[in-house]
Amino acid sequence: MGGHEGYKRRKSIIIFFSAYALLLGSLIFFAAQYRGGEKPKKQTNEISQVFNTEMKKYEEEKVQKEIASADKWKPSNQFVITAISAASVLDVVIILIWAYFRNKQPDPNRKSRWTDSKWFWNLIAMGIVQPINGRLKIKWRNLILVIGMLILLKLFLAKKLESKDSALQILF
Repeated sequence: MGGHEGYKRRKSIIIFFSAYALLLGSLIFFAAQYRGGEKPKKQTNEISQVFNTEMKKYEEEKVQKEIASADKWKPSNQFVITAISAASVLDVVIILIWAYFRNKQPDPNRKSRWTDSKWFWNLIAMGIVQPINGRLKIKWRNLILVIGMLILLKLFLAKKLESKDSALQILF
């Protein structure tokens, strides 16, 4: 029976590929005949004309969209001032919260870390928080100086913005 099944299998493969070749050949033949007439050339010209006009419309729409979106996200001067002020205040608040939670969980067995350095806290916390005797302490003098500098910065930026300059140009 092994020979009979092999014969059926070969026969079905031959039939499949013959049908496939016949279908492919007929498609090529009809496509070649259709291409030879005058009517498709006219349609091709019409199609290319329609395509060209639609492409011109698309290009014009694209230019219009670029013009419309050029000034889409220009933050107002008030928004920039508010964002700078909020970020500055948030920075100070985060530093104070970090120091508070770090002091709540002192670890007597811990080794010296780079966060225990006075330079680290001068750079990161603007000198507001300093490590003293293994605990983080708030330096009120530095806190008041930073708040004063933030107020002066806000006043400076507000004056610059009154002269109709862009807030982003002032900052960068």
